Amino acid sequence: MWSPKKRKYKKDRKGKIKVNLKAKSNMELNEGECGLKVLEGGYISSRQLEAGRKVIMRETKRLGKVWIRIYPDVPVTSKSIGARMGRGKGEVDYWCARIRQGMVIYEISGGGIEKQKKALMRAGKKLSLETRIIVRNTGY
Repeated sequence: MWSPKKRKYKKDRKGKIKVNLKAKSNMELNEGECGLKVLEGGYISSRQLEAGRKVIMRETKRLGKVWIRIYPDVPVTSKSIGARMGRGKGEVDYWCARIRQGMVIYEISGGGIEKQKKALMRAGKKLSLETRIIVRNTGY
């Protein structure tokens, strides 16, 4: 799964997401014709991101180009089940990305607009947050 190559500190505090805050960046489509936008704030793990990417590649049959606009850079730690209290923070279990309301996660171009919409719809089901498909206005 995805994880940063180098960090200053191995374990961080996860912090809280202010769910009602809207994103200041990543709100519009930059490269693609179609995109998947998140309607609520939260966390998305690297496994969910990778599962969505695989679905998009399978649905579009690799005819288009895919951009992933977020990166999982928040370490989430956990202790083993039988561990007693104390003895420090647990090891890094997985990596996730902080998501704010309104961020675009995936963008696709090429391969036909209907295939793009179908692929993004299936990728949105892999995520734990509510999503919506957005399409760029081409002026036709």
